[in-house]
Amino acid sequence: MKDFIVDPATKFDFQPADFVPFKDKAVLERVRNMSGKELEQREEWWHPEFQVKVMMNPHPVLIATLFERLRAASEAGKTFTMILGNPEPDTYIP
Repeated sequence: MKDFIVDPATKFDFQPADFVPFKDKAVLERVRNMSGKELEQREEWWHPEFQVKVMMNPHPVLIATLFERLRAASEAGKTFTMILGNPEPDTYIP
């Protein structure tokens, strides 16, 4: 293991995918390097009810939110439609 090399052979130059509408690499790099606490800081122009919470494992909260919305709709006698992105296997694995 003494000859194990951890440095990449070449420098990776990130390029936003063609379908990404925002391509300013300086801004993308700045945001990518922000901490979770920095991302949670409110901006004065945000809607008063808008909240941001950065979580390491959001799946339990996502599942609880989905079930709560389903329960509330059922008790109110309303229909409930969910559109979920896939694949998201971590959401379905306890």
